[in-house]
Amino acid sequence: QYDHKQLKDDIQLNQYDKHRNIDVVTARLDGSQFDQFMGGGLTQYGASTSYGRVKFKNDDAAALDSQTAKTAGDYYTATLNLSRLQNLGGKGTQGYLGIYGQYSPYNLDSAEQYLGGGPFNVRGNESSQFAGSTGYLATAELRQSLFANAKHQLTGKVFVDTAEVTLNAQRWAGVTGDNQVQISSAGLGLNWSSLWNIQANAEVAFPIGSTPEQLKNRDNQQYWLSLRKTF
Repeated sequence: QYDHKQLKDDIQLNQYDKHRNIDVVTARLDGSQFDQFMGGGLTQYGASTSYGRVKFKNDDAAALDSQTAKTAGDYYTATLNLSRLQNLGGKGTQGYLGIYGQYSPYNLDSAEQYLGGGPFNVRGNESSQFAGSTGYLATAELRQSLFANAKHQLTGKVFVDTAEVTLNAQRWAGVTGDNQVQISSAGLGLNWSSLWNIQANAEVAFPIGSTPEQLKNRDNQQYWLSLRKTF
């Protein structure tokens, strides 16, 4: 897969513009397997590697980058993901475990960084609270079917998420504070699906564990609601 990205960040507050092009080539392999192990389940896995190049279009942004993160030029990333959905007994109970990781030895442009927090990451934290070159996410869920008929299905769940992010692969003069941060959360939710290919998801999640110094004023909980229709 090849992607060409033309990105423009125009920050009016300090009259700073950051214009750059990113060209990325990605190779990816995905797979899945159903089995009857201990009542049956689904294993999914994937791996990818990306090689890219960042080229700045304006001199001011290029000069600042050369003195700080040095994201211009060539870079690569590698990702891995593995998950297991396991039936637990015969009464609609399921367990889910998932892990995702990204690695890069380079400081990455913000468009290519691993992001921590949000409805598809650590759900007790706001979206993209941390971004860095390297990171991982681990999720565990216990799901229970609450109601099901020919047209509707309602499932409840409790979950725990944890993620760790390395903010900078290579630090530079003037950067202070922790370079590795970890955030975790726990919560519960409801999923509804229908015969008409409509899905709704509602979740509430709460931060748990230690609080990184950058998040001393974070909210005590996050609420997420989504509605999706497929055709």
